[in-house]
Amino acid sequence: NALRVLAGLAVLVGSSPAQQPSISNAKLAGTAIVVLTHDFCTAEVKRGDDVFRPGRLICSAAEEAVRNSFEHVIRMETAPNPEDTGGHLVLVPRYSDMEVTTATTVAGKRKVGLLLEWSAFDPSGKILWVQTVEGDAGRTAGFNHQKLLEMMTHDLVAKSTEAIEKSREIRQFVDTLANK
Repeated sequence: NALRVLAGLAVLVGSSPAQQPSISNAKLAGTAIVVLTHDFCTAEVKRGDDVFRPGRLICSAAEEAVRNSFEHVIRMETAPNPEDTGGHLVLVPRYSDMEVTTATTVAGKRKVGLLLEWSAFDPSGKILWVQTVEGDAGRTAGFNHQKLLEMMTHDLVAKSTEAIEKSREIRQFVDTLANK
């Protein structure tokens, strides 16, 4: 009897695909415009005698985070006028601050952290959401600046993607468009 019940369930499940859980894509439906200005993408930071050039890395990190979050992404170098948004959400990252520690001993740790502020605007230019995300990395002394920045950038992408996808305001905006 148990085998008959299991066989019957297998037939029911196999013949009823609508009842099976659907595999959903984690990306938000719709299109987002990401504004990556020249100044943002070429940012330089001086800390003591060191010059860090995180612009190229944070520019690609910001674009990657938005591409990880939305099905379609439009990259722009300047913020669009409201009539040019096409009804899409506009995301603007802004470099906020960078902290770098210096190792005082050969075995000391060096840390780098970067704050990236995200703003989301509706098509009319109204601010929907603002959040600051921190990407950070640390290694022992002697580890080169570029490798630290790359590690920090990877962390920044992951945390920015999560912040965008979990934003209640962004989700509400996307849901409202989907229901129109």
